Amino acid sequence: FAGPFACIEDKKSKQKVPLRIFTRKSMFNQLEEKSIFGTARRGLDFYSQYFGLDYPFSKLDLVFVPDITYEALSTQGCISFKEKFLNPKF
Repeated sequence: FAGPFACIEDKKSKQKVPLRIFTRKSMFNQLEEKSIFGTARRGLDFYSQYFGLDYPFSKLDLVFVPDITYEALSTQGCISFKEKFLNPKF
């Protein structure tokens, strides 16, 4: 059991899709939101230019969870990461 979760939305994004980060409330103080949102924006820009297509989904949620088998897991509009990636110093 991981919850309850907190959410923060990227207000500076010029992307057409909302970028949001979800993490456990107890881990929210570990969140390096500027770094994470910046990396996500650069990734969306890069792949949009590389493929010549806009991001095809209506949102991109970045979810940090305490225990998943892989370092990250991607589905449509959502990428789940291990919590250790919340903060580069973690």
